[in-house]
Amino acid sequence: MENIDFLNFKEDWTYIKRMIISVAVHLEEKHDYIRERAVGDLIDIIQEMDKREPRRDYS
Repeated sequence: MENIDFLNFKEDWTYIKRMIISVAVHLEEKHDYIRERAVGDLIDIIQEMDKREPRRDYS
């Protein structure tokens, strides 16, 4: 049952989705949005996802 409870954990990913869409829009529309900035923004998104990832309690 412990595994099922862990898998059923649901996080609101709306903020993450908005960040990803923002990067996509910038890449599509802005010519001054350089690749290095896009990579940096995507790294920020991944770090935010890591913070929100559910952690299993092994205690």
